[in-house]
Amino acid sequence: TLEISGSLPSGVDLEYYYNDALFNGATNAGEYIIEARFVDSTGNYDTTSLFATLYIDKATINTDNIVFSSITYTYSGSKYAITASSVPVGVDVTYYLNNSVFDGATNAGEYIIEARFTATDTQNYTTSTTSKEATLTINKVELIIKVNTPNSIFYGDDAPTFSYTCEGFVNGETESVLTTKPTISNSYVPGNNIGNYAITIYPT
Repeated sequence: TLEISGSLPSGVDLEYYYNDALFNGATNAGEYIIEARFVDSTGNYDTTSLFATLYIDKATINTDNIVFSSITYTYSGSKYAITASSVPVGVDVTYYLNNSVFDGATNAGEYIIEARFTATDTQNYTTSTTSKEATLTINKVELIIKVNTPNSIFYGDDAPTFSYTCEGFVNGETESVLTTKPTISNSYVPGNNIGNYAITIYPT
């Protein structure tokens, strides 16, 4: 708003006009030529008008209060995204991964996401784009491999054949999604002494 300082004579009022309409302030960026009209209710004064210009500059996008934080999930077969909060009104945000628009990830991995903030309200904001980065991490699910071992063998017996089961799959998936299947070995060979022999699972 604009104001005139000083004291008005008794019976003289002041009204503000913009484009011949009463003016009580402006919100949007722009240049406003305001007319201050003196209104005499006593008929004792010659009245005149004063003019002044109200300038409201465009704002730049301030990212200080925008929250864009790294976040971690565990693989579930669902798509995970990362979003910014406290984005000002009139500002749009688009997410990018390696300069391509990003709308979420499903597979385990680490994704460095850039949030680009652009003014949609070009009347009140400059058109420059600012950005912030955060990391979306999707951890792998830990599988439990259970080895099905024979109760015992006797001295001189052949090495047993081991089988296994995998537990922990999600989203209805099975061992078929594994690119590397577990292999099982142990150090026993026929003729070894009686005792306990370690079983090794690869990959661990």
